Amino acid sequence: MKNFLVISNQPPMPDQASGDLRFFSILEMLGEFGHVTLAIKDLNSWSISTPESEKYKYIYIKAGINLYEDTIHSALNSNTFDAIIFEFYYSAYEFLDMARYFQPQALLVVDSVDVHFNRLQAKAELTNDANDQAQANLIRAKEITTYSKADVIITVSEDDKSILQSVLPKKYISVLPNVHVIHEPSLVKSREYGRLIFIGGFSHSPNIDAVWYFLNEIMPLIRSKSTEVKLSIIGSNMPQEILDMASIDVEVIGYVEDTAPYLQSAYISIAPLRYGGGMKGKVGEAMSYGLPVVTTRFGAEGFGLTAGKHLLVENTPESFAEAIFSLLNDKNYYALISNNGYEFIKEHYAPEAMQKQLIGFLEHIKNIYPIKIPWHKRVLFNSKLLFERHIGWRLERL
Repeated sequence: MKNFLVISNQPPMPDQASGDLRFFSILEMLGEFGHVTLAIKDLNSWSISTPESEKYKYIYIKAGINLYEDTIHSALNSNTFDAIIFEFYYSAYEFLDMARYFQPQALLVVDSVDVHFNRLQAKAELTNDANDQAQANLIRAKEITTYSKADVIITVSEDDKSILQSVLPKKYISVLPNVHVIHEPSLVKSREYGRLIFIGGFSHSPNIDAVWYFLNEIMPLIRSKSTEVKLSIIGSNMPQEILDMASIDVEVIGYVEDTAPYLQSAYISIAPLRYGGGMKGKVGEAMSYGLPVVTTRFGAEGFGLTAGKHLLVENTPESFAEAIFSLLNDKNYYALISNNGYEFIKEHYAPEAMQKQLIGFLEHIKNIYPIKIPWHKRVLFNSKLLFERHIGWRLERL
């Protein structure tokens, strides 16, 4: 395969979120095997609303990614593609039929990034809210419908693969996990004792909930035993409810261009997630710096890590607080968790590991053939396109 078209609702911003970094890394590596064209649904609105858009456009050029600056419809008619990759189910939900119609020879691949309905189901079980449950059910139906039309599905973890394989047993599903650049670990003496760090994009609701949970239910337990523990909160799109939580021992920083100085100087990384899906970039990123992590079962899922060996996993406020103190009070245990986590990430999630998996993925999909559209569905879709082009847009203006 030499010619790839990638379709997404928003351009990946690799310095903003771990999911974007993973997706960008995949595109950059694909560029080593062929030509990559990135088509964005909301490119114009993104360029206007994002002052740094020119910075990202330069990053794409440097990575060998061609940013197609026109509509998805136009992109699908601009060339002949061997494979079309959709980021997230919802971009495929909107454009997969169109891609199948205009590019019948292309293999259609949907990168789930995370199984959304699994994350939303976990949220519904946490909140016990009927609206959350209804949303989980709705998204499940949309996701499964979309994945069933694809030729290939990509998940970020074996856990997510198992979830989808149980529903779509005959579908080819491949795993392309997060990727983490490995950094030289900081010496313990250069880290600020007692300094906790939380990093996450706050356009993602599980991160808002995690910080709220930690500050309201875990931090009071810590304060009752020590005045040395302080927390730094870092992430883009910080909502006012998080900004208002700043205090003498809670530093609300917001977006930073480079997280490295914070990861090199912090003592412990926390990820107190109460729901979520896929792999958590904040967990892998911290361990790539040799920073010990305290998280929940949701933060640890997908990696294949062992609790108590590579990181600490606790699911109640009391045990979470105790896990933090176990690292603060035992230097040998701190060093053990730090080293084990670092070596695990280095072995399994360094760029070299991702590249090997991507090569294997490209080799496997050579033997998969695109689903053929029955003639009557092609006629129906053509009729729909003609209606939208000549009549539908007029009705929208009325």
